[in-house]
Amino acid sequence: MKKNILKIVISIMCLCLFVYILSINSTKHDNKSIDLTGDDIYWNVSLNIQLQYNSVLIIKPATDNFKIPSEINIDIIDNNKCVYTDTLEYIPDSNKNLLGQYRVNLNSNDYFKKDNNDVSVIIRFNGESSSISLN
Repeated sequence: MKKNILKIVISIMCLCLFVYILSINSTKHDNKSIDLTGDDIYWNVSLNIQLQYNSVLIIKPATDNFKIPSEINIDIIDNNKCVYTDTLEYIPDSNKNLLGQYRVNLNSNDYFKKDNNDVSVIIRFNGESSSISLN
C-alpha cells in the first residue's frame, strides 16, 4: 500500500514539474525583445520591439551642427516592405544642454513579425533624406 502511494506522489510531482517547465518555455518565447540601433551623420535611431506588446522608436539628432527640424517624416522598412509611416514632432529635453528626441509607440502585432533582420528607417527633413539600417 505504501509503495502505491509513493508511486502516485512521485508521478504527481513529475507531472507538476513537467507543466512548470512547459509554462516557462512558452512565456519566454512570447515576451521576446529585439533592440535595433543605427546612426548616420545626422541621426541616432533606436527601435525596441517587444513582440506581443508595444514597440518604441526613438530618433535623436546626432549633432546640433544642422537646423534641427520641428517635424520629421519617417518610414519604417521591414524586409523591403514599408510597415509604418508617420510625421513625428521634436520633443525638447528638459535639460537645455541636451538635444531632444522624436518618439513614437507602435503596436508590435500590427507592424512587426518575429524575423526582423532587415529593418531600416527613412527620415525625411528640410528637403533632405537619410536611410538608416538598424541591427
